[in-house]
Amino acid sequence: MTCRVFFALWPDDDTRARLGKLQSRFADGRRIPASNFHLTLAFLGEQPAERVAALRSFPMRWTGFDCMLTLDKLGYFARQRVIWAGCTAAPDCLLQLQEDLMAAVDAQGITLPERAAVFIPHVSLLRNAVCVPSPEMPAIRWRAQKMVLAQSVTGQGGVCYRVLAES
Repeated sequence: MTCRVFFALWPDDDTRARLGKLQSRFADGRRIPASNFHLTLAFLGEQPAERVAALRSFPMRWTGFDCMLTLDKLGYFARQRVIWAGCTAAPDCLLQLQEDLMAAVDAQGITLPERAAVFIPHVSLLRNAVCVPSPEMPAIRWRAQKMVLAQSVTGQGGVCYRVLAES
């Protein structure tokens, strides 16, 4: 049995609400539920259950992580038709966390999917969007303190993310 998993920063309720307010500015596309908002650090794809069990300890390595992010840039992934909010300049603390996590994942012998090669820190807001957003957005300051290992679960209502472990 396998699980589709990823490591991510998990927003607090206030940040989720502000991202939801930003998301409401867009008329086209399918809104991502606020409960699914996250900033992916490493997408691992399908992993065997025994490996997922070992990965559950990873978030605890970064207990005490504290990084101030400023989401101040809207972007659009044309191929996936996704509107997202990201950082004009990712802070060093975020880049270092992602680099350290990737080294830890690599040390486990995990081969990442091709799309995981480039780190573009962002929070997806809408899928199936047909328009490129205006680049203007109010800055959202997010004190990122919670890292999770999450599983992507597809059900009748669409995709939801289940937290398997957290810092």
